[in-house]
Amino acid sequence: MKITLKTKRHTIFGIFILCIVFLATACQATPEQAAVVGKLQNTNDNSSNATHEDTGSDSQLFQILGAPDRWVLDKPSTSNNSHMTLNINAEVVLPETTEIPVVSADLRNFTQDDIDVVKNIFFGENAKYNEYSTETKENIEAHILSIKKELSTLDNSPENSSYRDQLNSRINELESEYISAPSESNLKEAEPILQNGFVVPGSEGGECEGFSVSTNKDGKRYIFEVANGWLGYLTYMSINDGDWAFTPTSGEPYNINTTKEDAAKQASELVSKITQDYELCYVGCAARQAKYSTDNWGWACVFMRSINGVPTAYASNEIGEDMEDTNAAPVKYEKIMVVVNDNGIVSFKWESPMTINSIENESANLVPFNEIEKLALDAINTDYMTQNEMYDDFTVDVTRIELGLMRIKQPNSGAYYYSPVWNIFSKITAAALPGEGVETFGEQKAYDDDGTPIRLNSGFTEVWGPVTLNAINGSRIDRNVGY
Repeated sequence: MKITLKTKRHTIFGIFILCIVFLATACQATPEQAAVVGKLQNTNDNSSNATHEDTGSDSQLFQILGAPDRWVLDKPSTSNNSHMTLNINAEVVLPETTEIPVVSADLRNFTQDDIDVVKNIFFGENAKYNEYSTETKENIEAHILSIKKELSTLDNSPENSSYRDQLNSRINELESEYISAPSESNLKEAEPILQNGFVVPGSEGGECEGFSVSTNKDGKRYIFEVANGWLGYLTYMSINDGDWAFTPTSGEPYNINTTKEDAAKQASELVSKITQDYELCYVGCAARQAKYSTDNWGWACVFMRSINGVPTAYASNEIGEDMEDTNAAPVKYEKIMVVVNDNGIVSFKWESPMTINSIENESANLVPFNEIEKLALDAINTDYMTQNEMYDDFTVDVTRIELGLMRIKQPNSGAYYYSPVWNIFSKITAAALPGEGVETFGEQKAYDDDGTPIRLNSGFTEVWGPVTLNAINGSRIDRNVGY
């Protein structure tokens, strides 16, 4: 998003579950405006034992911040965390610009104009819409045929026995539901028009503004749903044939021929027709626990806001995901997720749209990189201190450090800043429990031998939580409360 507004400048899967508690430590107080907007003089202290591995980058921002292409620790360090060996060989990711802005923003609702643009792009101007219904007879028949087709490809070998039983069980459930399901022709016509008093289907209440309708495209049935301020804080627009979510892996989805690059291209072409304010920031696995379908995998393409060429710095956890602080509403980060598989685009979800109000600082003064190194080392050691009591020894790898914008709540206000932060990504790669040998951890497996998702995660695919530092003053940001 290019802003032209002129304003005044104001100066081991299970192991991970046990480790996630470190995300809530070192919480900072709500930032003052000056700390977020950026009235801070740079300093030039040297970092401890970290070295810079420059590869000839000619980016001016690298030079301005004194940042390397890779942040490398001279040798594995135990620091003050006696049981932890820390390895750092991390890519340093910077925006391709020299000016990092700070802007003021507000949450907004979807308008009917937003809805009309999206529905016409997806379904065309002459599409017919019906009232919401989870399944119709026609839809269930298609599911049964799809499952029987897959059954026909399986031989009678013992290794296929469990999967055959699963598929036959699905067919039995579908045949039972078919009896009471409505026919497509019996559904009442409906329009994707915002209405007050809308209740999200399947929920236990909570009226808001929105709608939920169904329509058919290319022989598939899609649910088109919008909710503005559902439960007081959830605003989303979705089009899908199932409830898609990320998986806890960045590897390839199961049994998909579409390449990652082609999925990114298809998703980018779609999003560019809807908005020019977002850019692609991540591509990973998506899956769904759809008991009535054998087509449960795809590529998740995540788009987040970009302001004057500076992207949002995405991370693994959402605001409020594990929140106990009642002073912050669990508002999801602004993003669009598009799922692409061999059938094309199968899911679209747009969450928490924002309005950019004003530029608070066109080019914030940032802490030099050698200061960020020291602060990051201290934060990593603090975060992993809990594991000293759990393991005889363990190894942590820092894999990436990235500068971008983060939505930060303004103090005593319902408004937000987009302000620059550093995300430092790390993960436990090996550990030894007392009296046991060292176990190494690779990428978490996302599916079993039959391709069934083991675990779905509604957050981002990179599930190891980051250290997040304010790039203007170096203070710690707690991602659970958003400041």
